[in-house]
Amino acid sequence: MLYRLKNASNRFFKSQKYRKKLSTYFIFFLISFSFWFLSMLSRKHETTLDIPLSFSNFSADLIVPESVPENINVRVKAPGFSIIFFNLFNSSVLDLNVSSSKSKPIKGGKEIFWLMNSKRRKISNVLGSSMEILDINPSRLGVYTQNKALKRVPVKLQENIRLKNEYWISKEPKLLPDSVTIYGNKLQLDTIDYV
Repeated sequence: MLYRLKNASNRFFKSQKYRKKLSTYFIFFLISFSFWFLSMLSRKHETTLDIPLSFSNFSADLIVPESVPENINVRVKAPGFSIIFFNLFNSSVLDLNVSSSKSKPIKGGKEIFWLMNSKRRKISNVLGSSMEILDINPSRLGVYTQNKALKRVPVKLQENIRLKNEYWISKEPKLLPDSVTIYGNKLQLDTIDYV
């Protein structure tokens, strides 16, 4: 049985007449698939898109953590064309300005946060006018910062000065500046005694 099926398929594909029929079927299949694909893309779909974030205007007296949120997830309803174009060609980022954020004091610093529903217009500008925003995740985006501490530490020379024969030092060398002010996390500053 398997042998007869194999012979029949070999004869079908080797025959010139059937090969022409197969290519005609294939062309019509491609045309119908194209129409179906275009029809599907013109309909509205729901999907979740990632929008990259950038932060600006952090205060100089705050230490920003190394791990800040990189993007938010936005659930949208839009035509398939808009979704594809956004994923392929969009390079826009959502800029979150710290001066327009809300803040809450915490121990040793403060939490800076944004209520994302209040940023719908900015998000809509990034997405484009054809997309309807259904949901934003997270609805509250927070960044925990620490207050910068400062410490004045002396500058020390930790090298031996060797002079050539017949050269002497007339007086002790002076380092300028003799001390520097460093800024950073208080726990890390406590471990530094000199530079």
